[in-house]
Amino acid sequence: MKTVTKESRMKHSRFFAMVTNNESWRMSEQDLTDIDKEILLEKAFASLYHWRVSGTERNVYLAYIIVSRALSINTTGEKALEYGLKALSYFENDKEVWISAFANLIVANAYGVLGKKRNFNKYYKAADALASQLTPEEMKFFNATRDMIAELD
Repeated sequence: MKTVTKESRMKHSRFFAMVTNNESWRMSEQDLTDIDKEILLEKAFASLYHWRVSGTERNVYLAYIIVSRALSINTTGEKALEYGLKALSYFENDKEVWISAFANLIVANAYGVLGKKRNFNKYYKAADALASQLTPEEMKFFNATRDMIAELD
């Protein structure tokens, strides 16, 4: 039997982090069955785990965003808010505007799940203001998520 090296574990973990992250985002932009929602949550947490093993601090905080989104989709608002606020505090003044926009949108989503309209509106408007600075390609991805989040009237 072949010995598994630390380098090969890191390489495989990074691969699984990327795959589960991308699959989580793809799933989060669709209408999901209850089973699919559970699978989304499992993939999002798998991504977080693998980024912790093989990624940077930034990768971990990026994974917090998809974990928060998956928790919101599963109507677990308090936990979604916890992960979303961690990500937002890390990315709030990031030089890459798209990530600040996403972090605000994800926090708005968590507040929406909790039914906290004023907080939802605050972060949703902040996300929209930042979105005005995005490139067309970034807007495409931003809108794919924003379109799945209902505004609170």
